[in-house]
Formats: sequence, C-alpha cells, structure tokens
Amino acid sequence: MMISVQPEMNQESYINYEQFTEENFLQLFSLLKENKGLKLTISFGDDSQNMVVSQKPEIGRYLTRLGIGRHLNGFSYLKTGIRHCLDHPEEMESVTKILYPAIAKEHNTTAGRVEHGIRHAISLAWEERNTEEWIRVFGYRAASAQGKPTNTEFLAALADYIVLEWGV
Repeated sequence: MMISVQPEMNQESYINYEQFTEENFLQLFSLLKENKGLKLTISFGDDSQNMVVSQKPEIGRYLTRLGIGRHLNGFSYLKTGIRHCLDHPEEMESVTKILYPAIAKEHNTTAGRVEHGIRHAISLAWEERNTEEWIRVFGYRAASAQGKPTNTEFLAALADYIVLEWGV
C-alpha cells in the first residue's frame, strides 16, 4: 500500500507502508489534523481502487459567518464562485466573461442571474453585518464609509482570506 500526502501548493511526499499499523494510522491522521489543505491519496497497487481524501475549507461556514443567508440563491453562487477562485485563480481576471458563466452553468441559470444573486446576498449581509467578522475578512474597509464591496471585491477578498487561513 502506498500513501501519498500532498500539501496542495507544495511537492508531493510519499509514505510507503508494507504493513499498515495502528501507529501509522494515528500518525497519518494527526498529520491531517495539524495541516490544513492537504490531499491524501491511498493506493492499493491497482489504480482503480485508489482513494483520494482532500481536506478543503468549508466555504459555506465563512459565508454564514459574514451573514450570507443559506436560503439565498446568492449563497450557492458565492460558494461555487469561491471554490472556482480557489481552484482557478485566473478566473478572477474576468469575472463577467469567465466566472459568472461557469457558475451559471453549474447552477443551470444565466450569468445575469448569478451576478444579481451575488449582489443581492452581499447587500443583505452588508446591511446586517457583524462588523467584527467583516473586518477580519475585509480589513478596515468594513468599518469605513467606503460602502459595501462589489461582487468582485467580495469574491477576491474572501478567497484571499481562505487561502491565508488554510494555506490552500
């Protein structure tokens, strides 16, 4: 059995166990617990039986802490958008031409509805915001008179915050 532990941004490292013991198992799980953003691949020699366990941040938790209601379409669109931003940062270069259509395709809707849903969700959360939580993610802007962030600013700031917190 071959076990590969890969930090998402770094090189892959392999651990090969002929006999997988309880101690090895505990070491592996303590490594996963201590290090965020790891990808674990367990190979049994036959590629068709490989298991991949990826430790990813729970994006919905961040959105909820910022006051984005789970009942809003914008919540789902933001969750998908943040995931896209984490997996494909280049999509932030063209939000309206690349990111919104990609989100729309996943949710079987239009890019215009995605843009509106995200804007609406941000507006509602901004009005009722927990200033402390918003300052944690958006910095001084959340407490200043600059106004609510644009969709692009919101997506970029939250994606950056998750990258910094998780190291993904």
